[in-house]
Amino acid sequence: MTKTRLSNIQICGQSFAEHYRKILNNEIAPEWLKCGGKIFLYSWKKVKLKRGGKAMRWQLRIKEFFLTDFN
Repeated sequence: MTKTRLSNIQICGQSFAEHYRKILNNEIAPEWLKCGGKIFLYSWKKVKLKRGGKAMRWQLRIKEFFLTDFN
């Protein structure tokens, strides 16, 4: 039998801190992790390629949550 791992993924724009707090304040999130689930927060933001330049690129930030994040 194959063991399946479930993941919960939250994707947001530039409001990373707001979503981060929302996950940490969720009372079910630690229980999800205790049961073997995973929680990820993906955030996208535009950053300049060069200081002072106009060219922009989307940059991905990934945060994986662990039980220690909730203590």
